[in-house]
Amino acid sequence: MADTILLIDDNPLIMELNRETLTGYGYRILEAGSISQSRALLKDETPDLIMMEAKLPDGCGLHFCREVKSQNNIPVMFVSILSTTQDEVAGFDAGASAYVPKPYTTDMLVLRMRGQEFTPKRLRKR
Repeated sequence: MADTILLIDDNPLIMELNRETLTGYGYRILEAGSISQSRALLKDETPDLIMMEAKLPDGCGLHFCREVKSQNNIPVMFVSILSTTQDEVAGFDAGASAYVPKPYTTDMLVLRMRGQEFTPKRLRKR
């Protein structure tokens, strides 16, 4: 079975770009446009990675990251419009394994996702 990534973003264009890029690498993609949709998905699914926006319409992604990390050990990667150094530090403090500010290239997104320093071996392309 393919490794599963949960994409959480309220921007449909970003969601489509990331979905197309990551399915092209063979990953199975789950999608949520909000924290509430993400919580519902996580009741039935355990993704190998959560890739999410830090600023969501129904809450703070940083708080949700802490919630996820307190319940299980799913790696979280922020891909966010919040792009200051303070935003990145806050993301790491919340438990993120990586932080990619928008705008970004899909090559950089995949490179950060597959980085040796934080990605479980099962997520690295064989």
